[in-house]
Amino acid sequence: MINNESFMRKLSENMQIIQYIWVEKYKCLEDFETNFSNRVTFHYDKDNNMIECLQKNNDYIESFAGDRIQLSCLVGRNGAGKTTILRFLKEILSDEYGGVSYNCIVIVFDGQKYTGWYYLSANNDEEHNLGTSCSILTLHNHEEKVRKETERFRARLKSKAICHFGMKSA
Repeated sequence: MINNESFMRKLSENMQIIQYIWVEKYKCLEDFETNFSNRVTFHYDKDNNMIECLQKNNDYIESFAGDRIQLSCLVGRNGAGKTTILRFLKEILSDEYGGVSYNCIVIVFDGQKYTGWYYLSANNDEEHNLGTSCSILTLHNHEEKVRKETERFRARLKSKAICHFGMKSA
């Protein structure tokens, strides 16, 4: 039998918390960015192709809600895009969709360091290099990785039917 306490500790030690997302276009979201934490505020400067740290919040209380708890809320009126944001996150973070097909940036925090990955080749085959002036952030270009994963997904799709939401595609 699995010790629930040790399992949860191990899970939380390996957890990466989404801090920031930017997406060029996804359904009703256009040039959309949001920060999910007030620990650090990030911004994508599209004109200069740079991720900026706008502020490190000195009023942030590190363990206000406990050592392993980070709470973010999506609040808005009906039709504001709350569910769309969650669907976007599901698509870009889930293997079942076969890779990222949207120009986007995601920054996560693992409790010690900030790591960002980006994909900016949805509309072209150019190689993109995103920069940052933020010393606490490490960036990774996922364009080649996404291309390879997408090719593998398409090959899998051709070799067998994939069932998703009760709909079959051959």
